[in-house]
Amino acid sequence: MKIARGKISSICSPKIVGAILPTYILPIFALFRMCSNVCNAYGWGIRKTKKVSVAMAAFSEELKSFLKDNLMISLTCLPSSETDSSVVYSLNENELYLLDKDVVRATKIRLNQAQYKMRMRIEPILEEMISNLV
Repeated sequence: MKIARGKISSICSPKIVGAILPTYILPIFALFRMCSNVCNAYGWGIRKTKKVSVAMAAFSEELKSFLKDNLMISLTCLPSSETDSSVVYSLNENELYLLDKDVVRATKIRLNQAQYKMRMRIEPILEEMISNLV
């Protein structure tokens, strides 16, 4: 997990988060939860099989750190509301000359709304996963 975290941290962006969340992160999380439930059902806690509980706790902490420090942080570049216009989109002079100002403004508004909706879809999933990894 530490190796994967190191490789992903340098290229983490909202686009990558949106791609790896359903493909890799959610299946890993589901598998971890199933293993955790089995350990709890059989009473394999600290007293009986210390190696299992230590490994599960270490993985839980590493996954939680990865979710908080890498994936959640990458979503902060997205707008925090539909009307937030903190993201700046620049066009060169040729593009401004060719495109109508109303079209550019409408496109920027739609892009901002789409980015906000992406953040609102992904952020609750990550927050729920983090809260379950206590």
